[in-house]
Amino acid sequence: MKLNSKVYDFLKWFALVAIPAFNIFILTIGKIWNLAGSAKIAATVSAAGILIAALIGVSGMQYWSDKSVVKDDDDYDDDDEEDDVEYLDEEEYDEDDDEIDASEDGDDDDD
Repeated sequence: MKLNSKVYDFLKWFALVAIPAFNIFILTIGKIWNLAGSAKIAATVSAAGILIAALIGVSGMQYWSDKSVVKDDDDYDDDDEEDDVEYLDEEEYDEDDDEIDASEDGDDDDD
């Protein structure tokens, strides 16, 4: 079964946002008013939410499995040239340049 995007988005919101919020509401009101069976109602609503989430997950998996992604060979850059990247040779990199000379750092401990 394929769902259009609006139905899919609504069911996703319903399963991931509305049902958990409604569950908290049922449990909170049930606790405040000492309503018998509120935990069973919340568990039933939660089970329905999991069912909806599983069904839209299957629909989403079917949607993506039907999409075949085929790229032309022209889409890939097989050039061995590296675009706008310059690498330093070992001779150009001098590790001594990274060290800070104590006489240049401005602290003079000879006072």
